[in-house]
Amino acid sequence: MLSLVAPAAPQISSLDIIEPDDCGSNNGTITINATANDPEFSIDGINWQASNVFNGLPQGDYTVFIRELGATNCTDQEMATLTAPAPPVINFVDFVDPTDCGVDDGSITISATGTMLEFSIDGGANWQSSNTFSGLGSGSYDIIVRVVGTINCTDQDNAVLSAPAAPII
Repeated sequence: MLSLVAPAAPQISSLDIIEPDDCGSNNGTITINATANDPEFSIDGINWQASNVFNGLPQGDYTVFIRELGATNCTDQEMATLTAPAPPVINFVDFVDPTDCGVDDGSITISATGTMLEFSIDGGANWQSSNTFSGLGSGSYDIIVRVVGTINCTDQDNAVLSAPAAPII
C-alpha cells in the first residue's frame, strides 16, 4: 500500500526585532526565525525574498509571512510592530528675568512631555538632563528638548530674558 505524506507546513518560531532608533528613521529590522524546507519570506504578503532579514524599516505594523518556495497555500504568518521613540513636546517654558543689569541670576525651567529627555538652551550646542537652567543673564535663548541619543526627536521654543534698563544720566 502506498501512503502519501504531505510536507510539514512552514512555521514561524520567533521574530527578532530591532526598533528604529530615532523619530522618522528607517533603520528598524525584522528577522524571521522559522522552520521550512525551502523557505521564502515576506513582510507584506506580496513581495517575497530568500533572506529572512528585512532591514531599513520605519516604525509600523507588519504582517510577516513564510512559505515554501513558490507555494501559495502553505504559509504561516505573525504580526510584528516596530516602534520608534516618540518626539517630546514642550508644554511651557517658565523663566525669571535677571534682577538687575549686568547680573546673571535669571533662570529658565522647561516643562516637557516625553521619555528620557535632555535639554539645551543654546540651540543644541550643550545638553543636560535637568530641565532647569540658572545663572542666566539677559538675552535670547534657543530651547531644544530631545530624546536622549537622538537627532530628529526634538521640539523647539525660545525665551528672552530681560534685565531692568540701566539708568540714563
